[in-house]
Amino acid sequence: MGLRKRKESGGARHDRAGAGGSTVKELIVTMAVITLLAWVHLPALGYHKATGRGFGCLNNLRQLTLGWLMYAEDNQGRLVQNLDGGAAATGTNSWVRGWLDYTGNRENTNTLNLVDARYTPLGPYTKRPEYYRCPEDPTTVRIGGQFHSRVRSYSMSNALGRPQPDAFLPSPPYRSFVRLADIVRPTPAGCWVLMEEHPDSINDGYFAVQMVEPQNLIRTALVDFPGYYHQGAVGISFADGHMELHRWVDARTKLPYGRPILVGPSPNNLDVLWLAQRTSSRAQ
Repeated sequence: MGLRKRKESGGARHDRAGAGGSTVKELIVTMAVITLLAWVHLPALGYHKATGRGFGCLNNLRQLTLGWLMYAEDNQGRLVQNLDGGAAATGTNSWVRGWLDYTGNRENTNTLNLVDARYTPLGPYTKRPEYYRCPEDPTTVRIGGQFHSRVRSYSMSNALGRPQPDAFLPSPPYRSFVRLADIVRPTPAGCWVLMEEHPDSINDGYFAVQMVEPQNLIRTALVDFPGYYHQGAVGISFADGHMELHRWVDARTKLPYGRPILVGPSPNNLDVLWLAQRTSSRAQ
């Protein structure tokens, strides 16, 4: 999350029937097919040499999103919590723990915050820390005189797994989702879960989208900034288990790396509208 800011667990089981009646094994097969289909179509989207690492990013998202779905299956449909600020940095209930920055802060390299059940309830479902970092993420930090890669590239939608809505997704009028069955509008296929965050915006694992509607585009604003590691596109996953590389269309969304990021208005930014329409909807 950007400059504006300051975790029910269960054992990892793999074969129970989910909310839609499919077993997790069936879901794994489905997600693998989706990933392979995306791989087939990437050259047509113009990614060329980036496709190898783009495929790696999609696989990371597949593994993380599968873990997210399995957690819900094992916890009566409840989504893993997605907390921000201090609750995410030092607590043990959010999908990831820790705070990333460019200082000597050792949380930048601490993989226990990603996969150790003492610190995150999602860890037993994902297990491998390499899934949390996009292969195209170039960011490093200097600790003890040596440069190290930071451990995480992905953040989770602010509409998912948060007990109380935030100021950017107020309820009312907008929905937040604490159970898998709550995800109706948008549908699971149209509700994003995880996405690469801009390396200068990422800190906790919480990605804030400012809700906006087509008739109010003048009010669009960027709170957290998405990544664009794949030739102007971002790796993003959805609640039905599919993944995409989505290309941003507004230059203001693709801020240069290595510069301070300030939260602010971005009037008529269609990328913000695209994200908002895949984050939540008005409650009725």
